[in-house]
Amino acid sequence: MDSVYGHYNRFASGKINIKEYFSKYSNLLKSCQFDHSNSTTDNSILQTMKTNLGKDEMSLLTEYCSIENLTVPDELPKVKGPLPVRRKNLNKVSVINEDFGLETLKQLIERNNSAEPYHYRFNSEIFIDYEQVKYDENSGDLAVQGEDILVYVRVYESFTHPSSQMKYRQRTCKPILKCVIEILGKQTLTDLRDKISCVSDLTIPVEVSNNPDQPLQPMAKDVYKSGFFYIEDTFYNDFRDPANLDYSAVIREWAKSRQLGPFYTASMENVRIDSLCVRFGYPWVYQHQGSCEHLIVFSDARLVSSDDDLRVSVYPRISRIRLQRTNYCFMCGILPVQWITTDHDRVPHIPCFFCESCFKSYNYVNGKKVGNFKAYRYPCDSSLIQENEEVT
Repeated sequence: MDSVYGHYNRFASGKINIKEYFSKYSNLLKSCQFDHSNSTTDNSILQTMKTNLGKDEMSLLTEYCSIENLTVPDELPKVKGPLPVRRKNLNKVSVINEDFGLETLKQLIERNNSAEPYHYRFNSEIFIDYEQVKYDENSGDLAVQGEDILVYVRVYESFTHPSSQMKYRQRTCKPILKCVIEILGKQTLTDLRDKISCVSDLTIPVEVSNNPDQPLQPMAKDVYKSGFFYIEDTFYNDFRDPANLDYSAVIREWAKSRQLGPFYTASMENVRIDSLCVRFGYPWVYQHQGSCEHLIVFSDARLVSSDDDLRVSVYPRISRIRLQRTNYCFMCGILPVQWITTDHDRVPHIPCFFCESCFKSYNYVNGKKVGNFKAYRYPCDSSLIQENEEVT
């Protein structure tokens, strides 16, 4: 497939076997590790430096190596406290001498004088701050520092293949990030799939206009459970349910007729994340619900450290999300959408979006349907609806 999509290689790494790479890296770290619990004492520092200095020499060395000495005349004051919310304020410099020689200041002046907007990395992403929970360090369900691997996967919103009418529009659109998932190397592709949330999975394809108060019906993800990941010439299919289909079969037949491939298949429930040989930064595909496709990118990987939550049960989890626009009721314009109507003879919009209050008050009188229309629940997590109903 590199002959077709090889242009993505300029942004991607070479093929890396995750487990093999980090196994070598972990062994390298073990040869130079020391006791971090007492790493700030003079004795531990001297032991790490493999030298023997007296108390006076150590004090002199400490003074010379102080970060307070890493300054130059007329340097900007060190930032104290949290950074400003609007990061563009960091670009504002009140005083810059004309005789400076720092290349960074030259670039800063050029950027400030430029009319082009500067886009910061992660500017549109929200970092999820999880609550620190105390746990028993003797518990068996803990990741091992310096051995277990943490992999970051970027999942993008579903996309539509361009038709002849949409070619120009698709050319100008960029992939939209949905979330970034952090997952342990010892976990499987099915764990990753179960963490990916998509509106097509949450759809309840049942028309309920005659009885909108009936119990919630199964969602699409409970009925149509098939799906696959395409990673490095292999289709990893979800066969946890015996009734699941191999979505990749028709694709492999199509590719074979065009001399593309070869392609391979495997069951995702048997594949650990760290067993994959992937190119970081290269886009792969996750497909479900028949034809709903998402780009996924393995963006980063590292060894688990003491700063991470070591409980295996909390992974995979979402580390970053992108802000999403909320759809509001067409009637009141205040409350979020909970219902969709089609073939409605009393509204100008097809389809039309309603909140719970407007849907019931406009379309029903004393519980009886008014006019002709079809009604469907707006795609959302049914567990949240049940929780809300219990509270109200």
